[in-house]
Amino acid sequence: MTEVVDAPQHQEFLLEKRKIHNIKELYDALDSMTDKVFAHFVSKDHNHFASWIEHSLNSKFLAARVRRCKNRAELKKALFMELFM
Repeated sequence: MTEVVDAPQHQEFLLEKRKIHNIKELYDALDSMTDKVFAHFVSKDHNHFASWIEHSLNSKFLAARVRRCKNRAELKKALFMELFM
């Protein structure tokens, strides 16, 4: 189980007018996120969640795992493994 670390001030992830401070908040937000919003942040060309995790949360290992996720279920599983295993 990983200690949940908040992003530094002004490096939160802005998601539909809501600030995401850590991977637990991102994990929780995935359930209510629309497919359109998810597709805006994750596509075959980019993964903004992975970039945020790498640069704002300083977790290159988790960012690499998240970058390989191509859909919401894979992302939820990667975050679950990091948070709860």
